[in-house]
Amino acid sequence: MTNWEYLVSGDELKEAAKERKNKTIKNKVDRDSVENYLQDGWFITKEYKNGKVLIEKNKPIGDLFENEVWNIFYRMGFTTLNSTNDFKVQFSKRQSKQVDIVAIDDEVCLLIECKCSDTYDKNHIFDKDLKEIPTIRDGIIQEISSKYPGRKFKYIFATKNYSIGNADRIRMEEFDISNFEMDVVDYYDKLVNYIGPAAKYQLLGNIFAGKTIENMESMVPAIEGIMGGGLKYYSFSIEPERLLKLAYILHRDNANETLMPTYQRLITKDRLTKVKQFVDNGGYFPNSIIISIDNKGADLLFEPLTDENINKFSRAGILHLPKTYSSAFVIDGQHRLYGYSDSTHGKDNAIPVVAFVDMDKYEQLKMFMDINENQKAVNKTLRNSLNINIFWNSESYLERSKAVMLALCERLGTTQNSPLYDRIVTGTNSSTNRRCITSESLRLALEKTSFFNKYKSKINNEVVKYGTFDKLDNKKTLDLLLPFLIKSLRTIEENCLEEWDKGNQGYIAINNCMSAIIRIIDDIVNIKLTEKGLEVVNDRSFYKECEELLTCLGVTLNNLSDEAIHEIKTAKGAAAENISRRKLQVEFHNRYPEYTTQDLEEYIEYYLEDFSEEALYEAKELETKIIEILKQKFMGEPNWLNKYVPESTKNSVIANTAIAKNNNSILGVEGKNVTEWDFISYKEVSDIISYGSNWSTMFQEEFKIIEDGKPNKKKTVEWLKHVGDLKRKAEAKAKITKLDYEFINEYYTALCKTSL
Repeated sequence: MTNWEYLVSGDELKEAAKERKNKTIKNKVDRDSVENYLQDGWFITKEYKNGKVLIEKNKPIGDLFENEVWNIFYRMGFTTLNSTNDFKVQFSKRQSKQVDIVAIDDEVCLLIECKCSDTYDKNHIFDKDLKEIPTIRDGIIQEISSKYPGRKFKYIFATKNYSIGNADRIRMEEFDISNFEMDVVDYYDKLVNYIGPAAKYQLLGNIFAGKTIENMESMVPAIEGIMGGGLKYYSFSIEPERLLKLAYILHRDNANETLMPTYQRLITKDRLTKVKQFVDNGGYFPNSIIISIDNKGADLLFEPLTDENINKFSRAGILHLPKTYSSAFVIDGQHRLYGYSDSTHGKDNAIPVVAFVDMDKYEQLKMFMDINENQKAVNKTLRNSLNINIFWNSESYLERSKAVMLALCERLGTTQNSPLYDRIVTGTNSSTNRRCITSESLRLALEKTSFFNKYKSKINNEVVKYGTFDKLDNKKTLDLLLPFLIKSLRTIEENCLEEWDKGNQGYIAINNCMSAIIRIIDDIVNIKLTEKGLEVVNDRSFYKECEELLTCLGVTLNNLSDEAIHEIKTAKGAAAENISRRKLQVEFHNRYPEYTTQDLEEYIEYYLEDFSEEALYEAKELETKIIEILKQKFMGEPNWLNKYVPESTKNSVIANTAIAKNNNSILGVEGKNVTEWDFISYKEVSDIISYGSNWSTMFQEEFKIIEDGKPNKKKTVEWLKHVGDLKRKAEAKAKITKLDYEFINEYYTALCKTSL
């Protein structure tokens, strides 16, 4: 028999809610028997003078999950729920079925099965559980309807720590069962925290989309009009409570993934609270809520009040709204609408509405962007999420590639078997210590890989270079590249798991390092393609070719030097990704020389090897040669300091010469003749040749050999100063890169090895 006593409402429901909130089981026992309980996982929380002891034990994880889901429906305002998980429903003469959660209000009855695993299980199949539901559903519905008639019924299958496979998804769709994975549960938990019982409207709109709403008036007085270039719309006023039943908000959340494209931010709690207070105090909003009515391609029934139109653009009449859940997508005004939820004015106030009919969701998205562009700024993360839909079918293939990159970033963060699941800030998600990688940083890294085709320009779709994973079809590219990246990141993660899990407290699962990892995975792909004599990846088995090097990368990450860790964690600005990548590349190459690229070898040669000895020698020789040129020009000019040298430079040279002579005199140094030329170096030379007419009358011919035979005073002054800086750096025993040495060598060769 059905144990109806476990279905409670009113005060009994409140008591049940208190118990459901507790995460532990409590018990009072004699002190003498405590030891037996402690061995079974109980712990002491309080001791009493009468010899009793209060002990507690954590509830099983399955019970905690059931309670979590139960509390969501309780806070949504369902008036009757099961008090414990002992509730059973008789569905035939001799059989009954335990149901985890039953949630009932005046219109609906929801039956929820909860499944929870202690650890993440990506291979579980719910074949038996799902196939049982259709065999018992009619009997359960008939039994509950005998006591709670006139309700709509829906089965919900809620799971935690399970990856729902395609076969189970197909079964749920076939058996009309709503799939509530943890992302969906989290979404409704957040939503009910923000808007309270009004979250039920969003829930019902989801699970009963397209189903009839009983006992609702569908007619409203309205104006039918034409906007812009012929877009039909309807303008009317309606009670908020009635519109709430029809409305659905396309929130940017995994719970609405099947309704893509979605574009709305999750409702802001503080903003909603202010709107509610404003409404409850008699306030109103004169601007219209904008919706798109989903009428499945059919015309709305509109009865004109007269056959004569006042003008060709509009006419008054009675509009018949669809009496179905989720038939009005809110494009703009969700806070104004939900501000009336749980309000005394939900029935006695009216709000203005502008309604379009069957507007394509991409058009809704565009309208949302247009409306909000000059209001509250759409943040970069949300804009990236929206751009997936905006660019997905763009005429520009360059924009299509960007859409795939952004989709990859989002899927890596929302796919449950991804090592970056809930680690990437996407859509309206906020950052946390664990969720600290931005989709923008990953997009920029992906943009620099060879995964995607390179196109001539945004308006020219000619392929300049074919990408290693690009199939000229967004879905095919995504279906090939996403699993490869997930497997690659999983292999890396398994070899540095502890550090990987630290989030922004570590050095791996952060923007700088993860961007570097993406770039190095690209290197590994190119290395293996070259070894195989291939140019592109054509099948998923290619991951096996890369697995060994990916493992080596994970080991390298787990054993990074303190210097590399410091550089990766502290690098900031536009150069941060490049600094981090180079540090990781070099350590990877040093540990596993089989990882190498031409670009990396050039970097090591040009930036890591020290050429300070060669640079210092040539800089000194070059300086000597330049001073000889000046001496020749000033020969026979005893007054050259006053005539050809700037005042400040002259005074500095004279002062330094006098000081040196005085020091030699004090120290008794003999035989060393100090002159002004001893204090002429690169800086002074650059001052002298650019002073007055010195350049045009004396030096432009001497230095033009260096500048392609064309005299250029500005460039000459610049290279003189730069060589001087490098000379001082080499004298201080600092490292001189090959690139800097080659800069010195260019001018050394031109002046010291060429006859002037």
